[in-house]
This record gives sequence, structure tokens and C-alpha cells, in this order.
Amino acid sequence: NIKLPPTLLSRFDLIYLILDKPDINRDRRLAKHLVGLYFKDRSGAGGGTFSNKVLAEYIAYARRTCFPKLTEGAMKRLVDGYVEMRQVGAIGGKKTITATTRQLESLIRISEALARMKLSGTVTEAEVAEALRLMNSGHREMMTDDITML
Repeated sequence: NIKLPPTLLSRFDLIYLILDKPDINRDRRLAKHLVGLYFKDRSGAGGGTFSNKVLAEYIAYARRTCFPKLTEGAMKRLVDGYVEMRQVGAIGGKKTITATTRQLESLIRISEALARMKLSGTVTEAEVAEALRLMNSGHREMMTDDITML
């Protein structure tokens, strides 16, 4: 459904398809949320959220002070995850390229960002696992046929 050439698509770290399937409960929850954005006072945060100002300050602080480094375990998990992603294209005798070094670099950036969100000085296997989960779920959605679900 995405009308972009593969050379351009490969430049994005993550790609998710957002399907707008009617669901009365989800539609009601979304509508209440959107209407609430216009109804409530926008000056402060409520309900356990941060104000935009606090969030912007936190992000700026993390960018200035936090430069996480990969642990040995994280490096191994990145390599293993990349190899697994490459092998998906070889299933069933196909020789489709399912991952390139750009996806590996994306995984590294996403893993570092996840560690930075926690102000951690190291990227652990947990951050790499979450980066792989995010990327794989995006790929799975893109490669699944809506009718056959295959």
C-alpha cells in the first residue's frame, strides 16, 4: 500500500502501517480522547502524564548528558538479531533481502535511544530485544496480507 520506492523506504528506521478498521469500542475511546484534548485545560499535565515543557526539558537533558555504549551482550544480540532478520528472506527457497546494514544501524540507534530514555550509560540486551521487537512488528504488519493474514 505504500507507494514509495524500496530505496527510499530503506532509509526509515521503523515503518508501521496504521490500519483504520472500524471497532466501536476503540472508536469511542479515540473520539473521547480527541474531544478531551480540546475540552480540557492544556496548560498543565494530568493523570500521570508530563507537561510538554517537562518532557522537552527531559529530552534535552538526555541528549546533552547521556551517551550509552553497547555492552558485550547487546552487541551479540544485535548480531544475532540481524542474522535472523536476514534469514527470513531465505525461508521457502526465496532469496528476498529482508534486512540490510541500514536496518542494523537502525537497530543500534533505536537501542541507544531506548537506553537514553532511561538515562542509562549502557545499552543492554533488553533494549536490543525491544528494538528488535519494534522493527519485527513493523515488518510483520507490512508483510501480512489483510485478507489471508499470511
